[in-house]
Amino acid sequence: MTSKPSKSLHRMPSAKGNPTMNHLTMILAALKQELQVEITVQTAD
Repeated sequence: MTSKPSKSLHRMPSAKGNPTMNHLTMILAALKQELQVEITVQTAD
């Protein structure tokens, strides 16, 4: 669903990974579709 290799997805959240906002957005979009949930974002004050 993300068009990223599974090894890349496993490595992203690790200390040596590269969790860019683009990658995280792709993962959240896939989860949203798979789980059929609404994801909202709020800023911290």
